[in-house]
Amino acid sequence: MITPKIVVQNEGSVWCGKEGSLWAEIPATAGVIVYPVPHADFSYSPQPTTILDPHIQFTDASNGATINSWNWSLGENAFSSMQNPSHIYGDTGTYAVQLLVTSSFGCKDSVIKFVRIDPEYMIYVPNAFTPNFDQSNDVFMAKGEGIKDFQLYIFDRWGNEIFYSNDINKGWDGRFQSKGSEIVQEDVYVWKIELKSVKGGKEQLSGVVSLIK
Repeated sequence: MITPKIVVQNEGSVWCGKEGSLWAEIPATAGVIVYPVPHADFSYSPQPTTILDPHIQFTDASNGATINSWNWSLGENAFSSMQNPSHIYGDTGTYAVQLLVTSSFGCKDSVIKFVRIDPEYMIYVPNAFTPNFDQSNDVFMAKGEGIKDFQLYIFDRWGNEIFYSNDINKGWDGRFQSKGSEIVQEDVYVWKIELKSVKGGKEQLSGVVSLIK
């Protein structure tokens, strides 16, 4: 079996010979041109970041050769051929970002790095609702992001608990303990929320809500 042997001394012209039991003493040579090999690399910021600041700037840091082509796969079916693109991510998660570079001689290299968009804790609680079964503002409920554990308590003006929920998507419809068909009297009620964010932080919030018939 004849095994080709290429000896590379440095960039430029080098020599290629053949070796084997029969060919070892035959100086068969050919000129070879070796081009510099690109090394794909990039940085990105901000990192770490959250869904409140999902605009990521990518900066090419490739080296080793003259690059004349950049092909980015940014996740979310987003692509770019710019040298230094940016992308606004629409949701939390970890995204694999790939950069493929091509040198002026046609040599290629690629690299994959991971961009992480973390959830952020935020919550909104309304100050009034109208539980009159008209399909508009009938339920008092909080809305938020980045919330792991949630508990909502509703109290009347005398401190009696009239509603409880441990599901942020299940609000108060104005009935006592959500039972029966009658809506409690029009009044101002006290709410208390206890929660834990996805980052482990604990919060205890309170306020009032007006029930308007």
